[in-house]
Amino acid sequence: MRNLTLYHAMTATAPHVYEDLGNSPYPDSTSCIFLEKGHMIEYVQAGARKVVSLFFGPEEYVIPCHPFYSSLKRLDPVTTVTFTHRNIFRTLRQHPESSAQYQGVRLQYEEKVSDRLRMQHTMTPRERYDHLLEKQPWVFSLVSRYDIASYLDVTVEELRELAR
Repeated sequence: MRNLTLYHAMTATAPHVYEDLGNSPYPDSTSCIFLEKGHMIEYVQAGARKVVSLFFGPEEYVIPCHPFYSSLKRLDPVTTVTFTHRNIFRTLRQHPESSAQYQGVRLQYEEKVSDRLRMQHTMTPRERYDHLLEKQPWVFSLVSRYDIASYLDVTVEELRELAR
C-alpha cells in the first residue's frame, strides 16, 4: 500500500481506506516518471486551495504522492521517461537483479517525502525557507511566489519578508 502520509499532512485530511494501491487497478497507469531534463511541481487541489507538496528537478524520479489526488505541472520544457506499473513488475520478474535499482528509487522518494514532512512539522518558516534555498535554489527562479508560499506554508507577505 502506498504511504499517503504526505498527502494527508499537506491537505489536513484523515486517511482513507483504499484497496491495495500497491497494485494499481489500472496496470497501464503511470507508476513513476524519470525526469531527464526540466522541472516539475506536484500539488493537490483542496477545494479552492492549491497545496504544493513537492518540487522535482533534472535526473529525479517523480512518484506522485497519490495519483488520484495530486497533479503534476511542468515548470519548463521537460524530457521524461515514463514507467507503468505493468512494466516495472514485468522487469522485476524477468530481471531480479533490477530490484536493487527499484529499491534505490523508492528509497530516494521516501527520503524526499520524509524531508518534506520534517520541514513541515519541525522547522520554523525561516528554517523552511533556508532549507529550500539550500536544497533546491532553482525553485526561486521557476516557481510562482504563490506556489512557493504554499509549499513553505506561509502567506505571500511572509514569503516576501523571508526573502529580504
